[in-house]
Amino acid sequence: MSETGWYYIKHGTRHGPFSRSTLSELVSEGEISTTTLAWRHGAEDWAPLSTYEEFSAVDKKDDDVPPIPVAESIADEPDPEPAGARPDRNFFSRHWHGDYSLARAWWVNFTLLNFIVAVVATTLIAATREQPWFGLGILLVAFIIYGWQIVGVWRSSRHYVADAHASTPRKTGAWGRVAQTFVVLGVIGSAANYYPIVLDYVSVLRMGDAGVEQYYLQQTADTDLTLNGYINFQSVRELKQAFTLDPNLSAIILNSPGGLISAAFELADFIIENEIVVGAKGECVSACVFLLAAAEYSVATPNTNIVFHHPEALVELRSAEGQQNISYEITTFYERLEAYGLPPEKLAEFKANGFTPLSLGEAYEFSIVDMFWDELSGEFYDPAAVCAEIDCFATPLELGSYRATSNFVSMAYLTTGACFDDPPGGYANSISGVRSVPCDEPHDNEVYASIEVELQDYPGNDFLDDYANTECIAQFEGFVGIDYDSSTLAVFPLYPTPESWETGDRVVSCILYEMNLEKLSQSAKGSGI
Repeated sequence: MSETGWYYIKHGTRHGPFSRSTLSELVSEGEISTTTLAWRHGAEDWAPLSTYEEFSAVDKKDDDVPPIPVAESIADEPDPEPAGARPDRNFFSRHWHGDYSLARAWWVNFTLLNFIVAVVATTLIAATREQPWFGLGILLVAFIIYGWQIVGVWRSSRHYVADAHASTPRKTGAWGRVAQTFVVLGVIGSAANYYPIVLDYVSVLRMGDAGVEQYYLQQTADTDLTLNGYINFQSVRELKQAFTLDPNLSAIILNSPGGLISAAFELADFIIENEIVVGAKGECVSACVFLLAAAEYSVATPNTNIVFHHPEALVELRSAEGQQNISYEITTFYERLEAYGLPPEKLAEFKANGFTPLSLGEAYEFSIVDMFWDELSGEFYDPAAVCAEIDCFATPLELGSYRATSNFVSMAYLTTGACFDDPPGGYANSISGVRSVPCDEPHDNEVYASIEVELQDYPGNDFLDDYANTECIAQFEGFVGIDYDSSTLAVFPLYPTPESWETGDRVVSCILYEMNLEKLSQSAKGSGI
């Protein structure tokens, strides 16, 4: 008899021949069990190992080995634990138990799937950077998938090595050992790489919005929305939602000690895209200054405390990725400010100083503020004119010593016969003044009638809109000298808002302009155009 006449079936494949002692070792190692189908020389058919009274060998040629049982019989084979395969397992279970070949487990289930998971996780984390809980959850899911991957590869490599050792002639199973080595190195490398990232998330979550979470929004005029407090992702989200829901809004007033630069980037893009006017009052630091510079038109009150502050991380980030993100945001911060018109040499100075208070004159000189705004009177002042007469680099700016040399006035002060240019922020913007112009000089508009609304209660926007348009067209021919339909001029009315009505405003101002938007060179009174 020979010691090498034993065979067994695993995963639907015949293995052997083996010696009786080798087969005993495989049972001891758990690679097979006593329920595994086996055959030895001299046996009539395949049977579980437990049915053999002893392991003995009989000389017989390999060609005489009976065929493998049909698939139905193999499927009924009891599962050897812990390493046996079960065809009824799903994909995840089969990989977990190492049922797949080493090649498939490594290249498909590990390498390819790992690449897909990394791309998806990176994309989702970047898209939800303002929600650290979500980002940490994505990482935890990725870790679970990674654990499932490496366990399956490890077990497949063990099976690969066991099959190689059990084969005749005996093989080394080197590829299985290589795979196991790479798994160990991968686990060590992943732990070293992701441990600081997890610590970063934990630090951010423990901090929460500490120091930058307090804010509230207040609609201070029909067209103005004021942000009091910090600029963060939540306040930016609410600001954008408010502007989306109310088309009359056209100005953001900031009273802010700063906030998150990444949130300011998002709001700046929204401001530029929608041509929103930005005003500052009270306090305007760091991210607030950034938004003033980003706006096409920006204004500030005389007592606004404007401070340029170099961006800093709110928490200490340990991971290389976190530090790179901070560095990228700071670089982007200065690049965008330069694109908004701030002088590069001043930016370098601000960066070196770290904390730089600015007067209104300096804010104007450095293209951060476009106009000075007297909130109480509603008047706007040309900074060039103000700085020519008083010290506009003093803090606070004393507008009280400057009297009406500026030709910027509030819309509320327009009277019949006044000519003016279009306001920077549009006519719906209550904080935007207009530049009055002598009517014998080129100008955009002229007030040709003022009509008193003789009602006590506010009649509603729709009523006022119809009333104002009807009355203004009725007054047109008497002023211009030609009926409205025959004229090249167009008309738009300004009428009271609910807020101004409460203060006693009852006046409808009728304004004319060239239909082709060209400037008028003289008063339209009696012109017949």
